[in-house]
Amino acid sequence: MKDAIVKSKFKLVTMLILAIVALIVVVQNMQMVSARLLFVTISMPQAIMLMLLVGFTGGVFAALKFNTLRSYQSAASARSVVPDERGEA
Repeated sequence: MKDAIVKSKFKLVTMLILAIVALIVVVQNMQMVSARLLFVTISMPQAIMLMLLVGFTGGVFAALKFNTLRSYQSAASARSVVPDERGEA
């Protein structure tokens, strides 16, 4: 019971620290930046650009991790013993 309370408080403190760090990053990066891709130029605050970049990168890594996990699970299920047409395993 005590371990659960300690873990809960640890998670709360960790999330609070991360939120404060994120707020500091946003406040310090409010200047405008421009991103050009071919013929399109987009201007936005640097903080939003950083959040988009971090979110996109995190999403790619998460997709790769879960896709790899899914492919391992698929390979494991494909290797399960299934008799072929001749009845051999």
